[in-house]
Amino acid sequence: MPPVALKKNTCIIVGLKGDIDIQNKLNIMNLKRILSKALRKKTKQLIINMEQVTYIDSSGIGTLIMAVKKIYQQGGEFYLYKVPDYVMQIFVLTKIYGIFNYCNKLTGFY
Repeated sequence: MPPVALKKNTCIIVGLKGDIDIQNKLNIMNLKRILSKALRKKTKQLIINMEQVTYIDSSGIGTLIMAVKKIYQQGGEFYLYKVPDYVMQIFVLTKIYGIFNYCNKLTGFY
């Protein structure tokens, strides 16, 4: 299922589902398109809902890292919401855990 974006004031929540990997190029392409559009609008808070992600590979991770860099350059905030344990293990193993901010609740964001 392609990524879905929900906008609340200056906060955009992007919901991901399934495998975010090179095998699902459409998911990656749609994610890049949604993130680029959100960043062009000078979004202040970008939240990626990872709750339904089943797997992520280097292409998905690279897309998230690109979004983190761009939103920080704009003075915004970036969060990963409800990251599943198996995805978090990938972040830890690849030593990118510290790049992202994490949250388990959406209250107070918009």
